[in-house]
Amino acid sequence: AEQAPAPAYTKSLPEAMSFDNFVVGPGSKFPVAAAVAVADAPSKAYNPLLIFGGSGLGKTHLLSAIGSHVKEKTRNFKIAYVPADRFVEAMNQAQDDQLRQKIREDLKHVDLLLIDDMQFLAASEAAQMEMAQVIEHLIDSRKQVVFASDRLPAQIPGFSDRLNSRIMIG
Repeated sequence: AEQAPAPAYTKSLPEAMSFDNFVVGPGSKFPVAAAVAVADAPSKAYNPLLIFGGSGLGKTHLLSAIGSHVKEKTRNFKIAYVPADRFVEAMNQAQDDQLRQKIREDLKHVDLLLIDDMQFLAASEAAQMEMAQVIEHLIDSRKQVVFASDRLPAQIPGFSDRLNSRIMIG
């Protein structure tokens, strides 16, 4: 059977990034341990998981490692890797509610949602509202959500309180 193309707001996992080739530094021991815990047992601990830190510290690598590990371990898991800027662009282009609802429904049916560069969600209030609904649904359904960001949500100008509280409390 031919597989449908991936939506434009998702991206393929960078396969070369794994836990085995992640260089653990003094400041990354806890994020790595949390990422491994999530990869070993999605939605059992740290849900949602927020990995944050400066540029070049391996946030995207850890997201990819989680996704690759889960994909290898559990073949029937539906995984979506979503760069936040692509999600915002898709929401901005989806002028009608039907298209936005389709995007939201697609994401509500994944088992593992990996959102990279979460800070870019601040560019769109509509994207933040949609993402908050998706996160609430996934967590309530015992599905795993993982974010990567260069800052804590409260430090991101324009980031909604609703989305911030959902990410920080779970």
